Amino acid sequence: MTKHIHLDTYCAICELQQIAHLLPKQGPIKDFIHQNILVAFLDENFDTAVKKASELFEARSFMDFSYFRTKFAEGVISESCLQQSLDHFLPKILHCEREFFYKALFDFQVINDEKTLHFLAKKHFISNTMIKKNLALITSLKKPSKNYRILRPLIIDQIGATFDHEVHQLLFRLLSSFVDQGVSLWPYLNQGANFQESVAILAKTAKFPLRPWINNRELADCLSNPPEKIIPEILAQMLDCHELYSPYLQELLLAHPGWSGMVNVIAENPQSLNKPCAIDIPQLVCVKLALEYQYIKNKSKSFKIIQLTDYTDAKNKFHRSDIPDILSATWFLSSSKKLLALDGIKLLDRYFLQQIWQQALENTFYQSSFSLLTKKTFIPFPKKTFQAVFCMDDRECSFRRILEQENEEIETFGTAGFFGVDSYFKTPDSLPQKICPPNLTPKYVIDEPSDSKKEKTRTSNLLELATFMARHGANSTLLGFFSAVTIGHLSLFRLMSSFFHPLDWRKSHQLVKENTFPSPLYERKADTPDADGLWHGYSESEMADRVYSTLLNMGLHKDFAQLICVFGHGSSSLNNPHFAAYDCGACSGRSGAINARIFAAMANRPLVRELIRKKGITIPAQTLFVGCLHDTCSDRVDYFDVDKLGESHRQLFTQFKTHAINAIKKNAKERCLKFSLVPKNISEEQAVREVVHRSKALFEPRPELGHATNAMLIVGRRCRTYRVNLERRALLQSYDPTIDKNGSLLSNVLSAAIPVCAGINLDYYFSRLDPAIYGCGSKLSHNVVSLIGVGNGLDDDLRTGLPIQMTEMHDPIRILVVIEQDEKIIENVAAANPSIKPWIYNNWIKLAALSPENNSLSLYDPLTSSWQKIVS
Repeated sequence: MTKHIHLDTYCAICELQQIAHLLPKQGPIKDFIHQNILVAFLDENFDTAVKKASELFEARSFMDFSYFRTKFAEGVISESCLQQSLDHFLPKILHCEREFFYKALFDFQVINDEKTLHFLAKKHFISNTMIKKNLALITSLKKPSKNYRILRPLIIDQIGATFDHEVHQLLFRLLSSFVDQGVSLWPYLNQGANFQESVAILAKTAKFPLRPWINNRELADCLSNPPEKIIPEILAQMLDCHELYSPYLQELLLAHPGWSGMVNVIAENPQSLNKPCAIDIPQLVCVKLALEYQYIKNKSKSFKIIQLTDYTDAKNKFHRSDIPDILSATWFLSSSKKLLALDGIKLLDRYFLQQIWQQALENTFYQSSFSLLTKKTFIPFPKKTFQAVFCMDDRECSFRRILEQENEEIETFGTAGFFGVDSYFKTPDSLPQKICPPNLTPKYVIDEPSDSKKEKTRTSNLLELATFMARHGANSTLLGFFSAVTIGHLSLFRLMSSFFHPLDWRKSHQLVKENTFPSPLYERKADTPDADGLWHGYSESEMADRVYSTLLNMGLHKDFAQLICVFGHGSSSLNNPHFAAYDCGACSGRSGAINARIFAAMANRPLVRELIRKKGITIPAQTLFVGCLHDTCSDRVDYFDVDKLGESHRQLFTQFKTHAINAIKKNAKERCLKFSLVPKNISEEQAVREVVHRSKALFEPRPELGHATNAMLIVGRRCRTYRVNLERRALLQSYDPTIDKNGSLLSNVLSAAIPVCAGINLDYYFSRLDPAIYGCGSKLSHNVVSLIGVGNGLDDDLRTGLPIQMTEMHDPIRILVVIEQDEKIIENVAAANPSIKPWIYNNWIKLAALSPENNSLSLYDPLTSSWQKIVS
C-alpha cells in the first residue's frame, strides 16, 4: 500500500493554516467570552456567510417555519413588515405571483421523504402524474448544495465500519489528559515535550494495546517523525492525489470542531491556560491520522485508495439536505395547482421563504425601536447630585432606568465594564487572571494583599486539610477512599439540605453590603518590572491616562456630582458550568468588582486629578468616587471603601443607598416577569427572594437569563434614552457627540463596543438558531472536561456556543447599532477603522445615525453606501 510522495511538492502545514481559520475561536471556559461563532466568515456578506456555514457545518440557516408563524400570530412580526420584506425579495418581474409566495409563507410544509409526499398526494387527491412532473422539473432546476463531507463517508462505505466513534473515543481522552488544568492529580500523558511526542511515548511504553485495533509499536514509530512528513505519507495511503488532501484534512478537523478549535486557540494563545501545554493543529492531525490509518488497516486488508473521480462524482450528487427542499417545493407547487414561470419555481425554496420571514422579524423590531427614539424629546441634563457609572451591559439597562426614576438627581453613564483598568489580578494562592478585554495583552498585574501575619492555628490547619481532601480526594484512589470512609458521608446531609433549602447554606443576604476588605495593591512601588515582564501596579501618570480616557470617552467631562458610584458587575449563579458567560465580558468573563474599586481609588487621588486637570478635565475637590459591584443574578449591591467617606459624603451615600435598595426591589420584580414559573403578581419582596433563591439553588438551570433578548446598542448621551423602557434589550454606551467634531472619540468607543456587543448578539443569535451545532445543547447533561470546556460525557466533542437555558427565549435578531453623531462622521470612522469596518459593510450589524441636534434618524444601507431617512 506504500506510495511514494515528494515532500517538497506538498506543504501540509500551509494547508492546515488555511483550514484552521474555519475553526471556532472559543477559548478555555475560565475565560468564556461571547463572540461571533462565524467569525471566520466576517469578511463575507452576512447572508452569504450564513448559507456557506450552514453547508459547511450542516447547520440551520434560519429558524423553522413554525417559529416565524408563531411570532406573526403573537404580533412580534407585523403584517406591514412582512409585506415589505416580500416586496424586497421578489423581483419586479415576479410581482404578479406575489400572492402565491405570500401563501407559501404560511402553508409551505417541509417533507423529508418521498413516502410522505405520495401519502399527502393521495390524501388530497393529487395525481402521481402531476407529482412526478413537478418533481422532475424542480430537480432539474435545483443545483446541488455544496457537500463538504465526502471523503470520509467514502472510506466508511468501503471498510463497512464507522471509525469516528472508535477513534474519537481514544483521541478525546488523550487530549483531555494532555491539556488537563487540574482535574487529575497525576496526569498520565505528560512525558513528552509536546502532545505528539507524549502519545508516542505512551504507545511505546504501554504494556497493552491502546485499543484492540492499534499496533503500539507502529503507532510510536509513525509519531516519531515530524508532522510535515507524517501527514502527506499517511494521506498518500488513503487518497489518490494532492487535490484530495486539503478536503480530507478539513473534514478531519471539522468532525470535532470543539476540540480542533480549542487546540488552535491554545496554540495561538498559550497564555490562555494556567498550565501551558505544547500542542497545535499539526500535532492533533498527526495523531488522529495515525489512529485512523491504524483502524482502516485493521478493518480492511484490501483497502483501495480513494480516486479523484470518486470524489468528483459524489460532489456532484444531491446532498441529503437537498432532498427535503426538493420534495417540499414539489408538494407546494402541486397542491397549489398554479402555473408559475421558471423564475418563480426557482425561488420556491425553504431558504428563500425563511429569508423573507427573517427580514420581517428584524425590521419589526427595528421600526419599533426607531419609534421609541424619534418620539423621545431630549433636553441636556443639568448638574446632578448623584452620578452612577455602569458597564454598558444590557442587564444594567433596567436597573439604570429604575434608579433614575427613583430620584431625578441621579444620572447614569455606561462604558466598557473594565473601566480602563487593563491588567491581571493575582491573589496569594492563584495564578494571574486577566480582568480586561480578551483582545488586550496587559503589562500590569494587581495583587491582592496577603494576610501573612495571620498565625496558623490547629483549627486552620485541619480546615486546610479538609478542604484539600474535599477538592482533590475524588481524583485520587487513596485520598478518595480515605475521605469517603471518614468525612465523605457527611457531605450527603449538606447536599440534601442545599438541594431542598438552598438559602440556608448561603451567607446572610442583604440587598446592599459595605465591604471594607483591604484595597488591592494597584500603586506601583518598584521601578522595574517583575521577572515575567509585568509591572506590579500603575504609576500616577498611568492612572491619570486611564481615568482621563475613560471619563472622556463616556462624556463625563464636566458637571461632576458630589458622589459618583462606579458599578462593576458579576453574577453569582451556583448551577452553571458557563459561569464566566454571566459575568462581565469586558473583564474576560470575570466580575468587574476589582476594576470598579481600583478606578474609583485612582480617580480619588489628588495627584491623578491634577494630571487630569492639565489634560482638560477638572474634577472638583468635593467629588468622591465609590467603587461598587452589582450582582445581576441575585440583584445585590456591594460598596467598597465606604469607611473612608467623610461626614458630608456619608450622608449623600446613605441617600443613594436608599434609592439603590428601592431600585433593586423593582428591578427584581421586573426581571421575574420573564421567568415563566414565577407568578406575574409577585410582590417586590417576593421577587427579591426569588432571584436570590435562583442564584443559590443547585437544581435551578436558569438562574439568570443572561443577555437573552439583546438586540440593540445605543451610543450617545443618556438624555436620548432617559426613562425610556428598552426592556433590557439595549446595551448603552455613553458618548457625547458635541465634544467630538472629528470622530476620534467615537473611533475609540466603537473599536471596543461593536466587536464586544456584536459578539454577544451573534453568540446568542447562532446558539438560538441551531443549539446542537452552533450552541452546546442543554447544560443539564454537561460535565466540565479538564477544566477547559464542557461536553456530554468523556467521549463527546467539546461544545461551543451557549446552552439552550440561556437562549430559548431569545429571538435571533442582528444587533441594531444607533450612534448619536452626524452621518458623515460615522462613515469616516467606519471607513478608517479596520476593527469595525467588516461588521458594518458586510451587514453583520445594522447601523443607524441619530442626529445630535434633533430626532432625525437614518439607517445605513451597505449595498448602496447610502443613508435612508426614517420617518417616525
